[in-house]
Amino acid sequence: MAAILVMMGLLASVTGHVSLGSFAVWLLAGLLLAAVVSASTDVVCDGFTVEQLAGQRRGWGNVVQVGGSYVGAMLGAGGFLLVAGKAGWPTALAAAGLTIVLLGLPMLLLREPPRDQALAGDHRPGLLYALRRPQVQTGLLLMLLSSVGMRLTLGMFGPLILDRGMSLEQVGWLFSSLHIGAGLTGAVLGGVLVRSALGWRAVWIAVGLKAGVLLALSLTAPAASLTVLTILVGLTFAVLSCVWVALYSALMNLTSPLQAGVDFTVFQSADALLAMAGGVAGGWLTEHLGYHFCFGLASALSVIATGIVWRHARMEKGVSSPVQGAVHVG
Repeated sequence: MAAILVMMGLLASVTGHVSLGSFAVWLLAGLLLAAVVSASTDVVCDGFTVEQLAGQRRGWGNVVQVGGSYVGAMLGAGGFLLVAGKAGWPTALAAAGLTIVLLGLPMLLLREPPRDQALAGDHRPGLLYALRRPQVQTGLLLMLLSSVGMRLTLGMFGPLILDRGMSLEQVGWLFSSLHIGAGLTGAVLGGVLVRSALGWRAVWIAVGLKAGVLLALSLTAPAASLTVLTILVGLTFAVLSCVWVALYSALMNLTSPLQAGVDFTVFQSADALLAMAGGVAGGWLTEHLGYHFCFGLASALSVIATGIVWRHARMEKGVSSPVQGAVHVG
């Protein structure tokens, strides 16, 4: 991916001062290829994380994963725009690629322990194997239930504050700072929660907090001041980050050691599809029924999800009393 970005930047530089419009097709093709490579890298990193981290450490591993996404957004969006504004977008592309190389250098120092050949055998990782596993099926259901509320509302915070009178520039500055700051804080709190409440217990606690914040938004959206709305939106960002840390940690424990990366990618892909559907549904509900209805429905769905995940956590504890980090081979 770094090579693709650097080559795109160098190609634009050697061909002279190329306008963005004349380079648009090649730029989009290069970015599409970089996205495919990035997705493949994500699968590898997920599998490596699941295999190398014991259950008790997966919470902090996901703090790094979720928190790193916020830092990456800050560097990749804000940093890219700053460099592009100062030196042009070809230089910004090359700088982005070089940054990826520098951040990846510590991986060269890692020494992966030998794999358990008895586990691997003749197994070939595949989607059908993942989808047939009861653990993956259960994880998909619980993940979709836990995420549906946030996916309905995640795209509505900006329009809500804009409709209440804040300027577009102010919203941009607010979200660039509030989103990252609250997200990093929520990720750390999520790590603390996962250490204190193991497995799906941490998930239902986090989803319950999310339901409470969304309920507060639904009740205050029609008449609250911008200050109150800003505080509630910041709390929502923090709680959502906490939910992701807890949820990803629980889902990691459902992956098979035979194909941990594939199993975890199934969960993330399902969440991405839900995000697209939820964004469209949230916009339609808000346009026709108002913000209070959209946030209220999301809160109600989160309450239902809290109850179902709570019941699953109790059943799991009562049936097997699982130790965090136990692996599932089947």
